[in-house]
Amino acid sequence: MRMPLRLYISMVFILTSIMGVGQDFNNMQNKGLDSIEKLSFDELSKLYYAVKRNSVEDAEKIAKFFLNKAKQSNDTIMIADGFMFLGNNRIKTDEEELKYYDSIIDLTKNIVNHRKYPALGYLRKGGYFSKERDFKKALGFYLKAYDYASQNNPNLAFYINNSIGILRSRTEDHKKTLKAFKKSFKYAVKNDFKRKNKKTYLSILFCLSNGYRRNHILDSAKYYCDLGIKESINSKNYYYYLLLLTKGILDYKNAKYQDAETNILTAKHFY
Repeated sequence: MRMPLRLYISMVFILTSIMGVGQDFNNMQNKGLDSIEKLSFDELSKLYYAVKRNSVEDAEKIAKFFLNKAKQSNDTIMIADGFMFLGNNRIKTDEEELKYYDSIIDLTKNIVNHRKYPALGYLRKGGYFSKERDFKKALGFYLKAYDYASQNNPNLAFYINNSIGILRSRTEDHKKTLKAFKKSFKYAVKNDFKRKNKKTYLSILFCLSNGYRRNHILDSAKYYCDLGIKESINSKNYYYYLLLLTKGILDYKNAKYQDAETNILTAKHFY
């Protein structure tokens, strides 16, 4: 549904006010147009993401306003969204960020059949511990997130499964890494990611190829690597060179040393 022009102009005006040097956030409502209080949760969410690209400080003010509005409305899901905004807005991991994710989990853990919660709370908490390099804790929360998401939101479950695969790769649990990315690839093919979400499709091909390589199944590693290169050769994007580097490693393992040198140096030049 298209946003009414008057409301669109109001949001642009509010956004411009926020971005102004020294502009007090609380004065935005004195502009003669719709004040921020009249924006819906969806509109506030869009405003948050628009502002966050330029100023985490102003985005935090919007997130706090969003959360206060949600509490006044006694809307559990919107309160959880407010905590999510505040957690996502942290520049570095700290106890404050963890507190927001714990609040989401406590608030939503008894909700049944919701598409986002409490799965997102567990996912973000897992991400927190992953950044802190406590991989055992991170994996536990990722697995909880996956259990919830797999029941109600297959697309979210797909992305959580990728996080699980990446984490298992970091801990060198290569068999379970491969199992995770085989599952991801099956989902990506079923849902036509090759056409609808090409970057994610290429990232899965790289992870799958690398997973087979780590398990010393070199024929399969080469198959998925070659498939990824074929799908990315016209764009020559980040994943193309990542796959080219993988191909160089596979060439080396297969004693194709000249090909290995060419592919690795080409990738090296890009990076």
